[in-house]
Parts: sequence; C-alpha cells; structure tokens
Amino acid sequence: MLIISITLIIICVLPFLIINGKAKKKANLLKTILETKLQNDNRVLADHEVHNSFALGLDSNYNYLYFYTNNDDTEIVKKVKLNQISTCQVVKDSKRIINGKSSYELTERVRLVFYTSHHTIIDYFELYNDEDSSQLDGEIALAHSWKQKLDELLHTSDTRSTTMTTLESNNIFV
Repeated sequence: MLIISITLIIICVLPFLIINGKAKKKANLLKTILETKLQNDNRVLADHEVHNSFALGLDSNYNYLYFYTNNDDTEIVKKVKLNQISTCQVVKDSKRIINGKSSYELTERVRLVFYTSHHTIIDYFELYNDEDSSQLDGEIALAHSWKQKLDELLHTSDTRSTTMTTLESNNIFV
C-alpha cells in the first residue's frame, strides 16, 4: 500500500517538476541571449526581466533598453536609445465581443510604445499578441512596471494617471 501511494504521488508531481524545469531553462536561455546581444554592442546588462517568450533589459549606463523575443522561428532584437525618447506609453489593443446579453473584452495586443518629444513613435516592443499566445500572463502589469521604470529614468514622471490607452475596434456580435 505504501509503495503504491508513493508511486502515485511521484506520478502526480513529476509533470509539474518537468514543466517548472523547462520554464527555468527557457528563462535562463532568454537571459543569456539578451546578455549576448548587449555584449555584441559592448554593453553590460544591468536590469532585466524575462517573461514567457521575451526578455527586456537595460544596459548598465541606462543608455539603451533592449528587447528580445523568439517566436515561430523569428528572432526579434530591438533596442531604443533612451535619450531619444521623451515618453513611454502602455498601449493595449482590444475588442469587445458581444454574445447575446453578455459582453467581454478580448485583448489582442499589449505594447510598450516609445515617443519623441514631438509625439512621433520611435519604436514599440510587443509584449503580447493573441496570435502568438492564447492568454495573458501578467504582460499588462509587466508593461506598467517598465513604463514606471522608464518614467523615472527619463525624469518624466508626472501627476497624470498611468492608465493604459485602450483601442476599441472590431466589435463582434455573436
């Protein structure tokens, strides 16, 4: 009876241990690749965040913000020079789905968008896309966290609310 109980516990726990180990390996790989990309530019990684399929990082002099992702055999490496941007905004693209009497909002994309002082877009980092991932996993909170870090670095923190910009489009009626 004891042997059967131990075997059942191992069978139940083992998949979780395997999944956790794979997630840690992937996070370490993303961090290593991000560090390599910074080293190629003669920079050193100071602050970073590794998420499911992407990594964000600041160089040690806080001159550049780097973004790395690898989805569907497409490697994307982006960098933004911080002295060229004046603001950073979290942009959440979503659409409202109406099904009879109920409705809900479907998030399509979450991005960090970087603007110049003339309000033109320099670049953006796409943290979530519903075509690549089936559900959100903290990307909105992470985007707001990095927006706050960048606001502090850029000395653009102000008393305005840091709410995200929501683009409503393509209402779908089911």
